[in-house]
Amino acid sequence: MNHCQTNFFSFLQFVTLSKFSCLSHGLSLREQTDKDQKQYDCDFGNDDAQIVRSLFCRTINQPPHALIRCQQTHESNIEVINQNSPNIIKNCDGVCTNISNIPMIMLGADCLLMIIYDPNKQAVGLAHAGWRGTVSQISKNLVRTMQQTYQCNPNDLHVGLGPAICKGCYEVGPEVIDAVNTQIPSYRSALQITNNNHGQFDLAMANKLQLIDCGIPESQIELSNICTKESAETFHSFRRDKQNSGRWALICGLLPNPLA
Repeated sequence: MNHCQTNFFSFLQFVTLSKFSCLSHGLSLREQTDKDQKQYDCDFGNDDAQIVRSLFCRTINQPPHALIRCQQTHESNIEVINQNSPNIIKNCDGVCTNISNIPMIMLGADCLLMIIYDPNKQAVGLAHAGWRGTVSQISKNLVRTMQQTYQCNPNDLHVGLGPAICKGCYEVGPEVIDAVNTQIPSYRSALQITNNNHGQFDLAMANKLQLIDCGIPESQIELSNICTKESAETFHSFRRDKQNSGRWALICGLLPNPLA
């Protein structure tokens, strides 16, 4: 991933997606003030977070007032965004649009966040995939929604899979194991059984396999290969920090095509 620095904060961009001039995006990094070491996250619950979101939008050339946020519920619902959409979408873990200057944001603390972009149809999707969203195949739902709504061809889609807790750090119990075996048996390779009916689950692999099954070329899927739990200086992690964890953000939006 590319590391970007502004006067306000540092953020990351996917290497492949940063090459498209009509797409702007960024992944927030954990920031601290010099004064009191307060964590500057992108959660909903404080004024500082609102300031950070606004600065982040401006940094990637998107209007803060148009920012679309979601009340994430760890499911697989996808919302198509247009000019009449409210700024806060209820019960939603995936969004997509083909309208420029409508930035969209998802929050994570160990779950996988992803961008799917079609440079031919000028459409972009954003999703949050925890284990529940993954076994409900939110990746496939997002691709199918973009196909149905914008006539996207999976062969034209480019994907960025962001930081998430890695397989080695993500111990899961019987509930997750049963869900994988019953709901996504084709992707059992992302689950490794350890002992006492426990295992380790690879969120990135499970979603990557779903995207490949949708017809997206593997060469057009970029993985960050960053573990949130192992990256205490740069990313929040609920597994590591429990109730003290903040949230990091993935934000994206379309830019007007200067040649249109």
